[in-house]
Amino acid sequence: MASQYDTSVKEESLDIGSKALHTASFILLSKAVSFIFLGLSFIVVVRLLGPSNYGVYTLAFAAAAFFSIAGNFGLGTAMNKLVPQHIYKKEKKLVENLLSNGFSVTVLLSVAATIIAIMLSGFVASYIFHAKSDTLALQIASITVLTSIMYSTAYSVLLGFNNGKALAAMAMLQSVVQSVLSVALVLLGFGAPGAIAGVVFGQAAATLLSLYYIYNKNRLRFVAPRISGIKRLFSFAGPIGFSNLFTSICGTIPVILLGAVAASAVLGNYGVAGKVNTLIDVVAGSISLSILSMFSTALVSKSKRSISKFYNYTVYYSVLIMAPVLLFVAVLAKPFSYVAFSGMYTIAPTYIAIIAIGILIGLAGSYASQLLIGAKKVRDYLKYNIIISIVEIVLAFILVPIFKGIGLVLVIFLILPIITDILFIRRTAQLFTLNFDIGKLSRILISNIIPILMLLPLWIFWKYNFIPLLITGVIDIIVLYPINLGLFKGIDRGDIKRLREITKGIPVINALISAFAYYTNVFLR
Repeated sequence: MASQYDTSVKEESLDIGSKALHTASFILLSKAVSFIFLGLSFIVVVRLLGPSNYGVYTLAFAAAAFFSIAGNFGLGTAMNKLVPQHIYKKEKKLVENLLSNGFSVTVLLSVAATIIAIMLSGFVASYIFHAKSDTLALQIASITVLTSIMYSTAYSVLLGFNNGKALAAMAMLQSVVQSVLSVALVLLGFGAPGAIAGVVFGQAAATLLSLYYIYNKNRLRFVAPRISGIKRLFSFAGPIGFSNLFTSICGTIPVILLGAVAASAVLGNYGVAGKVNTLIDVVAGSISLSILSMFSTALVSKSKRSISKFYNYTVYYSVLIMAPVLLFVAVLAKPFSYVAFSGMYTIAPTYIAIIAIGILIGLAGSYASQLLIGAKKVRDYLKYNIIISIVEIVLAFILVPIFKGIGLVLVIFLILPIITDILFIRRTAQLFTLNFDIGKLSRILISNIIPILMLLPLWIFWKYNFIPLLITGVIDIIVLYPINLGLFKGIDRGDIKRLREITKGIPVINALISAFAYYTNVFLR
């Protein structure tokens, strides 16, 4: 009997994981499209604005992020976790009540925060950033308090419905509208405020589309919110919201501190590097959000025995996909930055290299934090985020005044990911069995290091010919990475089969994975 139960649990777990990863694959497809649009528009905007004006753009969003704290109360995360549980139990009315309560409170908080941000924009521009001329940029950025909170909340809810196609449509609409309008408005001479306005319109359009998918496609009604339901929602979201509140304050203050002690050009370089991080997080963040729904559904369906397998698979496949991209960006940060953003952003390459390495280091800890939320260990989640935030703010006040931008990058993108890994993985290991295949993960890294080492002679030969160096680097990774994976056993036929099953029926991604699988399979020993 025990073996039959284990088999049924395993089959159920694999089905849940497959559905969640299938959704994640659709998201990755949309994010790939978004990456292209946002990446190209970002390059154009950065070149047109220059370091100083892009510094204004960065500061405006830093100020808006500070005011977004009031609306970022964990409701999106709570709904992302609770929606799939109600769907699994076929509790439609509870889904309607949950959405009505959650969206009502989110709108109320975000509108209030937006009004306050607009009213204080002149004060912030004049007395904190010492540039009254930046008031308009801050006022327009203040509107993103409302649009960004609504966008992220609606996105989390759609993810709870496991609707990959709707998420893809939402992400692509946002990226297209933002990219087209941002570039157009900057070209028309509106500068940083124009680029910010493009972000506002993109988020607003995507949010409206998401609400259509949530309510019309699922045949749900918006019912009157209830105080009792809101209280229950906050009982779960409260610790997450307090954690978000605390971490958001500690996360925005260091950037504002940099704006106060450094020239706008330095802030512009930091803004460029931070935007590269955002574009990379387009992929990593999609996986992180997707696994929260997967963990929640698995726990409700009594598949706790296999939850560790989900986590281990997620870390493995994330490293498999992300390692070549991140290491490539880290090693070729200078040619990448100079070709994409011009030589005006001289400090950005160093920032970008540190950020890429930090993202790779922090993947496992990031997913572990999502697993704690899925397991309802929100107080642990809160406690560790408070510890991380305190470390961040203390180190920022020590390092930023001395080292300026490089100090901020080291704190946020390298030191904090290491601390995140230590705290969250340690706690998750106490709750679940985390059997990392360290050997396999190491072989993935080795498979990347060899192509990178082969680029070193080209660095000497093409020292300032950045475009040929980048093209050769891409070809080098594409050709040699799969070969090394096969030869060093960083992947096996079971992993390849699983990848093909997950992406089956998904346009473009399935074709790419099939080509990767066929090519890698040739070199498997």
